[in-house]
Amino acid sequence: MDTTSTTTKKAVAKVPEVLLKKRKLYADLKAKRLRSQVQATKNKKYKRLVVFKRAEKYVSEYRKKERDLIRLKRSAKVRNNYHVEAEPSLAFVIRIRG
Repeated sequence: MDTTSTTTKKAVAKVPEVLLKKRKLYADLKAKRLRSQVQATKNKKYKRLVVFKRAEKYVSEYRKKERDLIRLKRSAKVRNNYHVEAEPSLAFVIRIRG
């Protein structure tokens, strides 16, 4: 008599099909949620990078304007002149229909 074959065979527990479907559904939902979280993380990192680059651009623009102003003042001083900064201008536009 072969006792190894009877002892190695395990009794397979029967699981209702409803539970199998539910497990599969939850596993699919979990995988989908994980994929969306990974994508959201990537999008967030990219957005932060874009915002940071934009801020760097603004900083460099203002520094350039400041250096240009200093350069103009120095060149005017060398020539014994004055540098008058441009004043901000404001225009009111009113449309009169008729």
